[in-house]
Amino acid sequence: MRSLLERLTRALVGRRGKYLVLAIWVVILAAAWGLAGNLTGAEKNDASAYLPGSAESTKALNRSGLFQSPNTFVAVVVFQRQPVLTSADRTKPGCTA
Repeated sequence: MRSLLERLTRALVGRRGKYLVLAIWVVILAAAWGLAGNLTGAEKNDASAYLPGSAESTKALNRSGLFQSPNTFVAVVVFQRQPVLTSADRTKPGCTA
């Protein structure tokens, strides 16, 4: 009578074994892919997450939320013109250069 380990080894290295291994990997990857979406809610990447609550920068960061709308995003726009920017370029809306 063959041992369980011997039967398992023969099943994995046989003709159909590569398809069995592939199927197992597909199931594992599908399960991992489904669970990966839950990780985004667990992370917190702002500065107040790793600074002490009594630090001045943490207090300032927490209070700055009162003055900023959560629906706006800060962006940096870079203008480039050869050889230099003209005065008309500098008068574009929102340009502080």
